[in-house]
Amino acid sequence: MSVESHYTDGKFRSIRTTKILTDAYVAGTVVENTGKFNHASLLVAFTIGSATSLELIVEVSRDGTTYYKQQVEGVSGGETTFQNNNYHTIQTGNKILSVDIDPWFNYIKVSFKMTGDATNSDCLAYMILNNK
Repeated sequence: MSVESHYTDGKFRSIRTTKILTDAYVAGTVVENTGKFNHASLLVAFTIGSATSLELIVEVSRDGTTYYKQQVEGVSGGETTFQNNNYHTIQTGNKILSVDIDPWFNYIKVSFKMTGDATNSDCLAYMILNNK
């Protein structure tokens, strides 16, 4: 039985089929109609091969044209700084990432890249939308 057969309500999406990674960010399938959900779980199956690491970024959009990168903030010396929240792993295996999303946005895009040599590296990814 495939993983997909457990999610017949339309909240389960394949966002990246297994294929060799590149050293530049490549967007997976954009997931539409996400506005009624406030949480996404990313299921990522990564084979490192000769690569050094896998990196991914999550972006959201209201209109499907203008995307906003997920940010993290830090405070040091009374100053708040923001930077892109890049997910990073150096290990082969199945990963699950938990991402909070604002229901105001209607689109989610996840982009993937590797560092190092792409030989024998690949990545497969799914998204499950739900409400916490």
